[in-house]
Amino acid sequence: MTIGNARIQVDMVLDLICVHSYIGYTRLARAAERFRAGGGEVEIRFAPFELAPGAPTEGMPLIEALTQTFGEKTVQQLGYLVTEATKDGLELHYDRAIATGTFGAHRLVAQAAHQGRGEAMVERLFRAHFTDGLNIGDAGTLARLAAEVGVTAEDSGTEDSGTEEVRAALRLVREAGITSVPLFRIEGAPPMLGEQPEESLFGALTAASRAGSVIPSNEPDADGIRNSPLPDVQNHVQRYLATDGADGHDYYGFPTLLLTTRGRRTGRQIRTPLIYGRDGDRVVLIASNGASPKNPNWYLNLTADPEVHVQVRADKFVATGRLATAEERPRLWELMAKIFPKYDEYATETTRDIPVVVLESSGG
Repeated sequence: MTIGNARIQVDMVLDLICVHSYIGYTRLARAAERFRAGGGEVEIRFAPFELAPGAPTEGMPLIEALTQTFGEKTVQQLGYLVTEATKDGLELHYDRAIATGTFGAHRLVAQAAHQGRGEAMVERLFRAHFTDGLNIGDAGTLARLAAEVGVTAEDSGTEDSGTEEVRAALRLVREAGITSVPLFRIEGAPPMLGEQPEESLFGALTAASRAGSVIPSNEPDADGIRNSPLPDVQNHVQRYLATDGADGHDYYGFPTLLLTTRGRRTGRQIRTPLIYGRDGDRVVLIASNGASPKNPNWYLNLTADPEVHVQVRADKFVATGRLATAEERPRLWELMAKIFPKYDEYATETTRDIPVVVLESSGG
């Protein structure tokens, strides 16, 4: 593929103690390397996000902190994350990782970026936290890491250097409504939330390099059904459809189906991949939308028109969706939280009563 001398700007919102940010950045760096090898230029800019705003920098064992905050279920999920990270060539050592505040680390990234070393600094901070077990909230540790990367001592060692810049960037991120990371913005492409496949990131870079060639995000798929405008979701759906779920049903270790609803405003069919569970012959979904204060669009569509189309692997059927009854809800929530433990975490992070949805086959 000929890229020529295209110049693309990428903005990545991240936190340096977020494993999904680490995996996402690793894939972005590889996609950027391929793009640069083809003759293009990529500028990666970093915006700060704090998973634990105001957290102390003295540090404590990460597993202990996670257990206190989220309980044993979250800790049990760490093995899955270690396995996933290994696929990207990363080493995660949660047994020695340190929970800490990251404001100082974000300040160091900003300082390094001014010196043309932002990417190298981000990679080193991620590795220091997840692999080396260093406290990246500690000023002395940050100074040593800065020197290792080549960020000048006077910039990395002063307490006030870059402080206001980082505070302003954090405010902008909050005002933009960003509540989870990583988030990627590539010129000409819709925002990409979550750890993206390398191919999706590279595809977005190459699409951005061709002026006017980006496919409008509201274009329907070949079967007339619209998918999410996010490239990674589109990629997931296409792989699922092409293989009858052989590639796509087990998404990062979680069972996934394709749900098609009718848009409550447009009347258009919209397809969404979702984690699901089984309760006898019924399918169970959680309308989590992460920890967002708003219900997801697929749920709002379903409440307006409960007839939906479902694909589980190669099995396709019409179903009627409804809200779980008060009697059913506790049992079904427990069922789904065993499949995806972060649902329990989401429930503590939002004031919304997260809906539990039951799909019952209509026999069509």
